Amino acid sequence: MSKAPSPGNELYLFPVPISEGDPKSVLAPYSISILERADVLFVEKPKVSRSLLGKLGLKAVIEKAEFVEIGKTALEDEINSALMNLASGATGLLMSDSGMPCIGDPGWEVVAQAHQLGIGIKPIPGPSSFMQALMASGFSGQKFVFHGYLPIDKAKRKKVLQRLSRDLTNTGYTQIFMETPYRNHELFRSILSVVDQNIGLSISTDINGENESIETARVFEWKRMDYKLPKSPTVFVLGDFS
Repeated sequence: MSKAPSPGNELYLFPVPISEGDPKSVLAPYSISILERADVLFVEKPKVSRSLLGKLGLKAVIEKAEFVEIGKTALEDEINSALMNLASGATGLLMSDSGMPCIGDPGWEVVAQAHQLGIGIKPIPGPSSFMQALMASGFSGQKFVFHGYLPIDKAKRKKVLQRLSRDLTNTGYTQIFMETPYRNHELFRSILSVVDQNIGLSISTDINGENESIETARVFEWKRMDYKLPKSPTVFVLGDFS
């Protein structure tokens, strides 16, 4: 059983802008003020997070705060030690490279352990690519499933897409997933060849960015377009287009 949170021992879950540009135009002053107070920063890639802080003019935070990596090369002992500092009164902040931490990104293990240590969890509102893509899709937001990233292996990806197509038809649940910029067109071609041709497909590219594009059509209509996706962050939404 987790401990009850103690006043002052807090881990803020900090959403990061999902597009290029001035982060001050996206982040609320309240959010930036929390960044200024951080003693420990749990980050996906320290270099990326330091760059964001620099753009926000928070060089003092870069110099004073402890940066703890939570990505693939993270050290468990380092994370545990940093969490103990939070339990002793330090203020922590968890952030990924883009969007909301723990949603399609690492970090949920840190939050789970913080609960066990009695550290207060403070989620901050902010940009979420898959939620914004769902809102703009024209599909039902009453019941949906977010799958994060699909398998890279072609055969495994085909099986997953076939299952998602069936699940949508049988349950009515909108299906959401995303892909990295350099693989999104390959995934797009797989969708067109595997998914039921009458299912709706919404594609949101570079959400909140200068080259933002959000389009929805049936799979067979996408095939007629001979559309080629740009190498930008993309969210795919399959939905009932009846």
